[in-house]
Amino acid sequence: MHKGYTLNYFINYFSSIPDHQWCTGSEQLEIYGKPTVQHCALGHARRNARTTLERTNKSCFARVTALEHFLDGNTADINDDGASFGHLGKTPRGRILKALRNRQKYGNFNGKHAEAPDYNYDSGNY
Repeated sequence: MHKGYTLNYFINYFSSIPDHQWCTGSEQLEIYGKPTVQHCALGHARRNARTTLERTNKSCFARVTALEHFLDGNTADINDDGASFGHLGKTPRGRILKALRNRQKYGNFNGKHAEAPDYNYDSGNY
């Protein structure tokens, strides 16, 4: 479906990024425009993990699309929401890696756990 982007690719890619270079999406927005290599999962997927926002010169939409496919469109929620996705890990990096490994082992990102919370942002039920 997404040529070149496999679960192993993402597991290896995200495993190579140190924990201190991860943040939640809201933290990333607070530092937006300042030189930093700290990103959320989608931010890392959009750029080389070792570059700053200012040095990003190419969008990686195919990579983001593949990641969202593997995590059922829940990448930002898994990364940012430790309360709802705490069973996946304590840190954004830990949650993303566990979700990808679960997808590989169990065929879904939650693994043996129940379905992910059903967020319906249009109705306000979240």
